[in-house]
Amino acid sequence: ILYRTASPWTGILFFLNPVSIAVTGYHIQFDNLAILLGLCGWMLFCRAKTLPLTLLATLTFGLSLSLKHVFSLFLGWLPFLASIRSLRARLLFGGGALLVFVSSFSPWWSDEAAWAGIRLNVFGYVSTEGHSLTCNLASALPGLPPRTLFILLTVLSGAFIARRAPLHIIAPHVYLITLTALSSGMARNYLAIPLVGVFLFRHSRFTIIYLCIATFCLVTVNAALGVSEVVGRVSTSGLITYELAQAALIGLLLDVLSGRATPTGLARRQDLPRKP
Repeated sequence: ILYRTASPWTGILFFLNPVSIAVTGYHIQFDNLAILLGLCGWMLFCRAKTLPLTLLATLTFGLSLSLKHVFSLFLGWLPFLASIRSLRARLLFGGGALLVFVSSFSPWWSDEAAWAGIRLNVFGYVSTEGHSLTCNLASALPGLPPRTLFILLTVLSGAFIARRAPLHIIAPHVYLITLTALSSGMARNYLAIPLVGVFLFRHSRFTIIYLCIATFCLVTVNAALGVSEVVGRVSTSGLITYELAQAALIGLLLDVLSGRATPTGLARRQDLPRKP
């Protein structure tokens, strides 16, 4: 998709960079599959001019949420993306996708034990926490849990993206960068999540900086990463941290919002229907 809609180099770099290769070889593909369906659903929704295509876009995005909740907080961005369809269409798209996600549990609605497991392991799921800028910030704000701060910052950042109307069509790409930059917990497999957006803005200096830091995070062992084993036991100083990788992503976002970094290919397309 990146090869065809952005540029050949964007697709090639996404496929062949060391972060993609290392994460693909070391972890499973649920993040990539969820991101693929989410991007397809959004691109289809942006261009859908008929009800059947809009419903297909909603179903595709809902399947992304069902596979993994990578785009769950993107639902909070939808009210701000004013240049994509109407507000009503966007809310119906988000609500429909959420309904698809909830409906995926319908076979177990009558089983109380199953619902207890779903509440605990899906809606109450807590992933890796710590080793992040947001976690460090939360420590200075007593009474505000890192995860709550992460959710608030990620959703509110949609309001700033809304000031850049040409970015609306690639809002999911920018969202993935934001999601990783503000995450309250970091782990090695998370380093691949923003790559779709990182390579869309591959002319920014922070793209190279992020790739270098992320690559070192993947192949090194040091206490700052909380990593005790990798395929190649290369030790580095505590200067290589997930926080540093997040800082590079924040630098990229600032470049994007200031106009210093422009997207390749995708954002030039302005043939978007304003109304449903």
